[in-house]
Amino acid sequence: MPEASLDREQFLRSPQRTVSATNPAVQARWGAAAGDTAAATPLISESAAAAAAALQVEILGSVMVEDQLLIEGIWRDVEGRVVEIDYSHPAGGTWFGGAATVAMLVTRARVDLNAGTTLFQGLIRL
Repeated sequence: MPEASLDREQFLRSPQRTVSATNPAVQARWGAAAGDTAAATPLISESAAAAAAALQVEILGSVMVEDQLLIEGIWRDVEGRVVEIDYSHPAGGTWFGGAATVAMLVTRARVDLNAGTTLFQGLIRL
């Protein structure tokens, strides 16, 4: 078995970094009953982790609708993650007149190895 480099070994032994973010509107409405979520990501910098936490707060503090999207490529281990979906129309504008890029909380991802596609099912905010 190959050995890990010293830098890689130090990275793997470093303590897990965490950041937190809150949504004041959700806290005001629900108080202690407000939900708490956590996600482990491979983000190294604290600023990237803070941006990911802010995106999660934005997603979970909004009115959500279900959506599904067939994407080219094999995407594994995306359930529970927030991904950016591009809704741009090839002729310009967007498919539904909304934002060109929408954050989706992926609840299910079905991989079709024969077609080389992944069906994302998840929640997007209005």
